[in-house]
Amino acid sequence: MKYTEQELVVLLKQRKDFAFAYLYDHYGAALYTAIINMISDKIFAEDILQEVFLKILKHIEVYDQKKSRLYTWMLQVTRNATIDIL
Repeated sequence: MKYTEQELVVLLKQRKDFAFAYLYDHYGAALYTAIINMISDKIFAEDILQEVFLKILKHIEVYDQKKSRLYTWMLQVTRNATIDIL
């Protein structure tokens, strides 16, 4: 199944497990690449990616579709988490 960004956000805010899996499947590689561009350790990057997805799930309620696209917001979460962990 394919979801629009708006549908996905609604499902994530409802804490649907399948929506989180969908999010990871469709955005995980791109966010991992963003982390790898900041650090070179692949294993450490995988750990950071896990932390990033936990932060996204935990803070999805503050995401505002009027301010940015979902990917843009997640990329900012990724950058901030990577910097914080480093």
